[in-house]
Amino acid sequence: VAVVAAVAARAAQTEDALTRAYDNCMILDASVDYRLYWSVASGGSTMRMALAADTPGWLALGVAQHTTNAMNSDGRGSDVVFATVFANGTSYVVDASTPKYAPPIADVSTGHSNDVVPVQAARVGARLVAEYDRPTASTDGVDDATELFVDRAIDVAAGGSAQQVIYAVNTDAAPTAFAGIAKHSCDAAGCHYGPTTVPFGAAPGTHRCDDVALTFEIEVDTGDSGETASTVNKAALEAALATAMSGDAA
Repeated sequence: VAVVAAVAARAAQTEDALTRAYDNCMILDASVDYRLYWSVASGGSTMRMALAADTPGWLALGVAQHTTNAMNSDGRGSDVVFATVFANGTSYVVDASTPKYAPPIADVSTGHSNDVVPVQAARVGARLVAEYDRPTASTDGVDDATELFVDRAIDVAAGGSAQQVIYAVNTDAAPTAFAGIAKHSCDAAGCHYGPTTVPFGAAPGTHRCDDVALTFEIEVDTGDSGETASTVNKAALEAALATAMSGDAA
């Protein structure tokens, strides 16, 4: 019996690599299994966050200024966290900003502060995993239309509106330095960037990555090679795996 369930295996690999538990999780780009984990801590003043994706390169997440157009934020930029493990093995998680369609720029290089507290950036098999803390309030200046390089405030109020974010992944190779990094990549699976919304104030357990539908293949050798493909939820996958391992698969 051969069972192919790569998505489930990657999920377990990510969970094992995390140093702490998180209240919620969303998949931002299924083609590279890019996951965002988050929890609200310190009475609402701190976000505990983790990013994970299948990539040898880098990944980033930005909180947009604009409420409807996250990709350019009307030229006002997005508050970005950029994470990678450089080719020399050095972990790197940095507080940055990106003005409109442009590479991220470290906040410290513009006279602002680095308000991201790295927990880890590591490569676990084919996955890049990064964990960090960041404030929910803006600490670099007034979070309004006149400010470019600021930490965007995150709405963590219970029942608060979903917030515009941007995400990006480069799957080419491990970068050698932050300066001059290659932009997000495009391949047969598509271009690995885009806007979405995240309800940061959602109640714990509202969003769970292990409850999404998984596409997998099961090949059962019963003398005649056969292969079936299904899209199922976690419970159905577990049942299929249990049946296959028991030898009762038909």
